[in-house]
Amino acid sequence: MSTGTVDLESLRHHGDVEAEPGLLDFAVNVQGSGPPEWLRDRLAAGLSTLGSYPSAASELKARETVAQRHGRRPEEVLLLSGGAEGFAMLPRLGSRSAALIHPSFTEPELALREAGVPVTQVILEPPFELRAAQVPESADLVVLGNPTNPTSVLHPKADVLELRRPGRILVVDEAFGDAIPGEAESIAGVESADVLVLRSLTKTWAL
Repeated sequence: MSTGTVDLESLRHHGDVEAEPGLLDFAVNVQGSGPPEWLRDRLAAGLSTLGSYPSAASELKARETVAQRHGRRPEEVLLLSGGAEGFAMLPRLGSRSAALIHPSFTEPELALREAGVPVTQVILEPPFELRAAQVPESADLVVLGNPTNPTSVLHPKADVLELRRPGRILVVDEAFGDAIPGEAESIAGVESADVLVLRSLTKTWAL
């Protein structure tokens, strides 16, 4: 566990800035062959509408589709410009003390630290098993990835939900969730005001 000062530039750093010809770049974990043909066809069919903002009906249809996929209500779905927008919005939750489970993607921690939110790094040692007792009881915001980037560890759903506490918000980044057959450990279907789940279209579909 670490509560010390962290160099913000180190949180911004990603391996892609060092990529050179002849090197393989693993900094961006996106499906390598690009979008599947059926998705490319649908995207191409919509090119003529790129100059228009989505209609309210289109936005509602998208939320309804996501809600049906995860067994939620449309009003519980917020469409974002990628997970990055969700991370940028974390400081708006009003946390006084956040805990970030590591190893993990660094953008959530960067957003919180830049907003002046005190952050505790909860560093898991190999084999990276998650234990609720490792998280400070004072943390009113806990952020983790599941499956985890970069370790690829998939935490059991029960272990993730054990992180919940009265007065605490649990944010789970499930950007790689749809890469898991059946998604048995996803908590996207958990209906609770203290649980927020971020999902992504960019990883599996290479968008």
